[in-house]
Amino acid sequence: MMNINEINKEIDSLYQSGKIDEAETYMKDQLTKAKEDGNMEVQMVLTYTLADFYRAAGKYDDAVEKYLESESVMQTLNMSSTRDMAAVLFNLANIYRITGKLDEAYKYFDKTLHVIEICGDDNYFLSYYNNLSALHQSAGKLEESIDCLKKALYITDQKMNDDLRSAMARTNLAAALLRLKRADEAREHLASAISFYESRPHTDYHYSTALSAMGDVCMVKGDLEKAAEYFERALPEIEQHMGQNQFYSIVSDNLESVYKMMGGRPNK
Repeated sequence: MMNINEINKEIDSLYQSGKIDEAETYMKDQLTKAKEDGNMEVQMVLTYTLADFYRAAGKYDDAVEKYLESESVMQTLNMSSTRDMAAVLFNLANIYRITGKLDEAYKYFDKTLHVIEICGDDNYFLSYYNNLSALHQSAGKLEESIDCLKKALYITDQKMNDDLRSAMARTNLAAALLRLKRADEAREHLASAISFYESRPHTDYHYSTALSAMGDVCMVKGDLEKAAEYFERALPEIEQHMGQNQFYSIVSDNLESVYKMMGGRPNK
């Protein structure tokens, strides 16, 4: 039986050749052989690789099956407190969240936290709180969601000292605050984020997200002219970095709604 390096090389070759179905079949065949040979190292790698493959393809039931199998293999290998295990648990938590199995999602977020408290770093905790926030939102727990986003902001601000990630965290937090009609708090965070983005030599799509969110804040506050201004500024940024996608359509619709409330577009 080939070792894991040879197996990975063959998988990469099949991917690069566009032979996706053959890659899946090959991985499944090699996993079967690894089980027959009792090769736990190869089982560990292939269960995880197959799980990632199914997750990327949107085959969530198959992905869950393989992540659970990967979890079991890692436990057998005494890897329960490793970053590899944290990744498996985290992916399971998010698949359960995406598929609406919220109780299972909470269970696996708890298991993830237990592991990353042992072996994680700031990046792990940042991803954890951002994704747990999304789970809380799915469960209608908006205050808990905001608490998670505040923890994420604390990590980017105080531990990472990463201005870009802080601006992204402030935008996410502002969007959650706005859902609870806490527009003044949202505006404060967005003003800081927008100021940072405008200080950079080049913008990216995060800037358009902040501009659009500020437009939403202005709508809530009844400042329609400012809302229109921010939506107008967001549109070319979205188009430049992402094209006229769904987000572009949403912002365009919001802008048209504002102009209707204003009685039409102003004459230029």
